[in-house]
Amino acid sequence: IIQKDIVQFMKENKKTLEAALNHMIAIYLEKINTAPAISIKLEEKILRTYLKDDDKSEIIELEDGRCFYCNEKKLKFDEDHFIPWNYNSVTQQFNMVPACKTCNSSKNDNLSSENFLEKILERNRKLNNISYGYTEDGFKRQYYECKSAYHGDSQPLWSGVDSENSQ
Repeated sequence: IIQKDIVQFMKENKKTLEAALNHMIAIYLEKINTAPAISIKLEEKILRTYLKDDDKSEIIELEDGRCFYCNEKKLKFDEDHFIPWNYNSVTQQFNMVPACKTCNSSKNDNLSSENFLEKILERNRKLNNISYGYTEDGFKRQYYECKSAYHGDSQPLWSGVDSENSQ
């Protein structure tokens, strides 16, 4: 038996309660399928985060101080989301690569070609502390979901500023 005042409250706040329930269901479903996290993006509260210094140093060291994409030796790098931030909005070491300003600006919000996918998978096998439920199969699945659902299968993937250097 539900008390009368509770029933009245539910009637008066029906739209708010429905919205809250739908939001909670969306969040639950996105835990099963982490991308593209639409409900969180709709809140417009996602702030871009950055790697901790130790984690950033490790990915730069694993690339021997070179840009992940063009392979040029650099002193300063941007943190690039291999699978675009606008698709998954998760900043974790396994999805981050050091990119020179030129490559990072050129890549923008595009998905990299599959030769880079193999390169990041190989690199991720060497990371010391992979976190956030990372699995190689899960990362590949997210890459291909991004390729079809976000990037579009018919669009060419980003292959680098200079395709000779990016191979």
